[in-house]
Amino acid sequence: MNKNLACHYSVLRFCPYPETDEFVNIGIVLACPATGFLDFRRARSRLARVSDFFPELEAALFKAVIKTADNHLARYRQTTPSDQVLADFAVKQHRDAFLHLVRPRESILFYSEPRVVLSNNPEVTLKELFQAYVERSFAKTTEYKEGVMGQRLQRLLREHKLMDAFQGDARVGDKNYHLTFTLASQVSESGKSPDRAIRALDLDKKEPTDVIQHADSWLAGIRRLREFHTEPARMLFVLRPPAVLDSPSGEAYRRVLKDYAADDIPVITETQSEAVLQFAKL
Repeated sequence: MNKNLACHYSVLRFCPYPETDEFVNIGIVLACPATGFLDFRRARSRLARVSDFFPELEAALFKAVIKTADNHLARYRQTTPSDQVLADFAVKQHRDAFLHLVRPRESILFYSEPRVVLSNNPEVTLKELFQAYVERSFAKTTEYKEGVMGQRLQRLLREHKLMDAFQGDARVGDKNYHLTFTLASQVSESGKSPDRAIRALDLDKKEPTDVIQHADSWLAGIRRLREFHTEPARMLFVLRPPAVLDSPSGEAYRRVLKDYAADDIPVITETQSEAVLQFAKL
């Protein structure tokens, strides 16, 4: 059928800790009520982005959740739709079935608000939506990865009742020059720069040049803050090192550590949670 028809879709989300409101998109459900089509695609049981968000999560739990979702969604699946537009009452039945499937619920699995897209090929549209919402290309960017690291830092401080003293994505500096840190201490006076700041840096790069360039951009920024006398009294850089340290990128990472030490900039790796907590408490 070449005619564009309204397709309804919803994003399946995994939220293992409801109290934090943090979730990961793990699937898409799409229905075309006009033809009776309904299908879904979900993430692999070893989705790296889930472990990035929730590193402490047991892999067995996520696998069990995936299996539960599969079993539930399979009962609604209809992949041999009519080649003709259905009668109005049948269209309503299929639409109501979809809305019942994705209704709001309190669970570690839940659905986004239903949305509508026009399509003349629901199977292709389902694949495209899955790529956009679940296998997102920007999930591989430095900005995205550092955002995930920042969320984990905020969750750590929140769990230990330390987050109230900090703000996320905070500007440090003045009107002449400033940097945006992952976390910085709250300030009581307008225009005053925070006295404590944490910055997450993703240095897990394949190319050693990329490791050095990203680290150098922040090293130059800190030197500029010092030039304007607006640097925080205490700083902490939380680093994600290259996955393989015995490599050219690993050698570049060790060079970065020496450079930061020479400028008296404290660094730790993202696994050193206790060091982050000690910094936040002081």
